[in-house]
Amino acid sequence: MPLNSFRNFAQVLCVLCALCGNALALDREAFTFTNYQLQVQIDPPTHSFTASGTITVRNDSQALQKNVTLQISSSLSWQSITLNHKRVLYVAHPYASDIDHTGFLSEAVVTLPQPVPPRATVELEVIYGGTIELDTTRLEQIGTPKDVAAKNDWDQISSEFTAVRGVGYVAWYPLAMESVSLNDGAEYTRALGAWKARHHDSTIRCAFTEPRDITIYFNGRSGRPNIGSSASRGATASIEWRAISVSDTPFFIVANYASKANAAATIYYLLHEEEQAEAWLKRALQVNLFLQQKLGRVVFILEAPKGNIPYVSRNFLIAPLHDLNSEEAEILLAYPASFLFQKAERPWIADGIAKFSQALQVEKLHGREAALAYMQQQRETLVEEEKENQKETGGAANAPSTSANSQSNAATSLVAGTDEVLYRTKAMFVWWMLRDILGDSVLQHALAKYRPEDDREPSYMQRLLEAEAAAQHVFPKMKLEEFFDDWVYRDRGLPDFKVASTYLRRLLGAPNGNNFILTVTVENLGNAGAEVPVTAAAGTRERVTQRVAVAAHGQASLRIPMVNQPHQVIINDGSVPESDISNNTSPVATPTASEERQPR
Repeated sequence: MPLNSFRNFAQVLCVLCALCGNALALDREAFTFTNYQLQVQIDPPTHSFTASGTITVRNDSQALQKNVTLQISSSLSWQSITLNHKRVLYVAHPYASDIDHTGFLSEAVVTLPQPVPPRATVELEVIYGGTIELDTTRLEQIGTPKDVAAKNDWDQISSEFTAVRGVGYVAWYPLAMESVSLNDGAEYTRALGAWKARHHDSTIRCAFTEPRDITIYFNGRSGRPNIGSSASRGATASIEWRAISVSDTPFFIVANYASKANAAATIYYLLHEEEQAEAWLKRALQVNLFLQQKLGRVVFILEAPKGNIPYVSRNFLIAPLHDLNSEEAEILLAYPASFLFQKAERPWIADGIAKFSQALQVEKLHGREAALAYMQQQRETLVEEEKENQKETGGAANAPSTSANSQSNAATSLVAGTDEVLYRTKAMFVWWMLRDILGDSVLQHALAKYRPEDDREPSYMQRLLEAEAAAQHVFPKMKLEEFFDDWVYRDRGLPDFKVASTYLRRLLGAPNGNNFILTVTVENLGNAGAEVPVTAAAGTRERVTQRVAVAAHGQASLRIPMVNQPHQVIINDGSVPESDISNNTSPVATPTASEERQPR
């Protein structure tokens, strides 16, 4: 063996031995990726992807760090990693993780010449590349049929259509996190959310080139050579440096696009689809915005091939134009159209209001009951997520919160913003409940006064709502401080309401026409309090609904006057997410003869 080759082999062997000896000490998440500057070249016919540039990482741990972990998709490979233009030692190996569509990452553990102190930064020069093709491995591994998996993990580089999303789909830019599996859905969403939250202030700047006269689209910026004139044969499309937040899931699309726009949206559509594009622009105008005066209605719609599951991120929507009817399109568009809190650092506000707006769009189209049914379709996913969260706190779903698990409750709370199911689905319910508690006017005026730059503490939104409620003389049955503590500041789980008792009394000679008074006692077996509607029904002849606030593990009673004798009590109309809805109805006990003779 030549001397130089032997030395290189010996160095790598030393690195391997050191890593094996310190495997337990390797902190993959010690460094935060603060800045990327990448030049990307794409060649669709060969599915190839090449990236080069610099990445800046900051040691956010409390200890000196000698090793930096860099992960990219397993379909890509590391070609060069240097520091100050000098090669550094690194060991690359496969690393199982469903953060990439292949189910694996190509992980490079870099040994730095000098340890990096806490809060210090290092700038590494990297070159890597390979191919990005359609890959359904991770979804098939959890039992998803291949054709269904292909509709979800549609990321690929190809001559027909190129679309590649970032972390959580394809690791086309370097990252570092511990292994996660889709089999553990709650942990997967939390890990992904935590990575995004940690990189909220990180930026990625990219320059893309592609060897055809074709549109390249990168998170709100598009580029095409010789726009407005005939392109020369073999022209290269490119986008100059473009910076976005890493937490926004950077994605790029290369397609033969044309574009149109109106006051509601800009749409990029495939050639010969102009009629469909016009129809979608009209649909965007039909979206019912809860804050018409506040929202900027800046929606970007990008056409995807038929069959792909639509993807929405902030005010971007990637969807096949032919697959959805008018109503489905309007409901889908409500999300990006309502995403005006784009500068808000709290996902439960930005994403939660966007999901809430989709439910409002259903209400506009088909009424309140349809909107509640739409929300209930998503309740089961939320229930399962909360069960997983409760398991990790070491308690049962309905066990009272203690100081021992309060830290875990805070870690998965809405303000923490690390669990996508919670800050989207649970937050949707939270905004709907706040609307029911306070009314449209209070909620609309408070949100109109929201300023991202003033949102420096978790209680900012609560104080806005309290001030507006007081100004409009609205006094909710449940104090907002208690509501926010159970639903926003902590992850208390979900309520579980049941009818503890009913007591019916007949009224004799009542001047207002009411012949009965029904007293209902509602018990909450859950760990979160809520204001819930209670309905007394006398068959199809009469239904009377009142609202009552029931604290966690508490009881509350209300009296409902009725003209007709009620036979059933129904708690909750679907507006409050519960862990168990099987105990929400109860028959009303018929009063005995002695009870009827009692004076009122």
